Amino acid sequence: MAIEIVEVIRKTNVSTLFILPMFSDIVENVDYKLTTAPFSLTQLAYEYGFIKSFCYSYTSKDNNSLFLVFDKELVKQPMVKTTKPSQTLNNLLISSKYFNDLFITDNLCIYNLGIPPEFYDDVASIKRGQYSKVSDQYLHKLLFKVVINKGLVKSELAHKITQQNVAYAVCLKRPRIKQEIEKAFTVKDAFKLSEDVEYYQKFSTVKETLTPEIIQALSQR
Repeated sequence: MAIEIVEVIRKTNVSTLFILPMFSDIVENVDYKLTTAPFSLTQLAYEYGFIKSFCYSYTSKDNNSLFLVFDKELVKQPMVKTTKPSQTLNNLLISSKYFNDLFITDNLCIYNLGIPPEFYDDVASIKRGQYSKVSDQYLHKLLFKVVINKGLVKSELAHKITQQNVAYAVCLKRPRIKQEIEKAFTVKDAFKLSEDVEYYQKFSTVKETLTPEIIQALSQR
């Protein structure tokens, strides 16, 4: 059964949907080896152990970073489905121009990637919950132009995010995403989004901060 928008909202956070795609060029030369269709960073991340991302972390005072939490074993597995089968996502992340630091626990790898300065204003808009105020340059990063066939990506969540271009549709207030949200949240009376509201939940600093307690919970998942 296909994942609905309410499941995307429940299973992800704002940084995963809206900030992770800023780093898409990390995997720009990684294609699916049978079709030469490009993978998105979101798809590859979920394929190789991605758990969640955060805008803040107790391990750093940097407010212009994204902290990516991965399963330690999966992120180091060779990307056998791609045109770079001997490469690992771990190596791509560490060798990228955005890499700041790596924090390792018994079973997690936490990557600190620096947000590109050209997107500081867009991140500020996202943190204010003003998704429709982002720049065209940022929107270009959000758009998944080619989507890998559902059968080639194990994660239903990653497929939904990319196939439906969820973040892109939210920022542009596309009617399709509006209708899906209204349908998901209608119980008895019809639920309608007004034209002057954003089409996604507000940014929550609490939900976007990596703490020792969260690390412990993710380690025991």
